[in-house]
Amino acid sequence: MKNGLGDVLYVGISKQSIWTRWFGWNGHILWSDHVIEGSSTVGQKIVDHLADSLKWKIQLWTLDDCVNFCRDILPTTRIPNISFIEPYMIQKLFPILNGSYNLHPGKDTTPRSKQEIEREKILDDMYKKIFEKKKWQKSCDGSWIKTLPCPSLLVTIKVQEKGQTNDADHGAKNR
Repeated sequence: MKNGLGDVLYVGISKQSIWTRWFGWNGHILWSDHVIEGSSTVGQKIVDHLADSLKWKIQLWTLDDCVNFCRDILPTTRIPNISFIEPYMIQKLFPILNGSYNLHPGKDTTPRSKQEIEREKILDDMYKKIFEKKKWQKSCDGSWIKTLPCPSLLVTIKVQEKGQTNDADHGAKNR
């Protein structure tokens, strides 16, 4: 899938109908009555950018198309199938929203939508509440410590008097 600027946003495979893959059970986009919801990063990107995203392009490739495109990087010791070829397609196209098999994702030049800006602000506020609320405290050995709340761990960061973190002193203790 490409946005209106030609950026490759997503590479995916389907062993079922395209309609089911995008809109069916466990698909990218769900809707009920007048509500449309993205149920994956791809679906969320599309919903966040409606109505512009209705002009984005989805290219449908056959297995032979994919094999021909990836021939230069495919191992010759295996006959490719659709599941086998997907990581190679991702490696060649660098889609922005694919996390797996994608060491160098492309750059998203899609202007951020109002929804993306609002979501980012909420996440920034949550980060500040969690990590910037607590003050540094001086421990009995003279180093500075900060205890961070974490649901399953109690994480303590210990810093030398000079203000540099000592990696050997980072610790995590089960609650």
